[in-house]
Amino acid sequence: MQPLVGTRRTYRINLKYPLTGGWETRDVQGYKVIIPGFEEFDFFVHRGPERLILTENPWRISEVTTGFAFPRETDGATRQKAIDNVSRFLSEKGKEKFIRAMEKANIAK
Repeated sequence: MQPLVGTRRTYRINLKYPLTGGWETRDVQGYKVIIPGFEEFDFFVHRGPERLILTENPWRISEVTTGFAFPRETDGATRQKAIDNVSRFLSEKGKEKFIRAMEKANIAK
């Protein structure tokens, strides 16, 4: 089964600034993504913040309840490339490790 992409809507993301350690919450336009094996999680694909849009990989996937994005190495030049990268990342890491990371993210929020 291939990942499914829904219609466009507004989502909220959390951005961390490495130099200051500060956080910013921002609304972005994105598309719901259903990744096989991880259907119980709410993911969306969107263009990254301005500093990423200028790179060759402006598309990224975030998780709805935390607003946190997957690591930069999973970003993609297109929506589909970002979806493929995250699908592979999740397959390699496994569901248990992802659940632990989600629990940490919810605590850190």
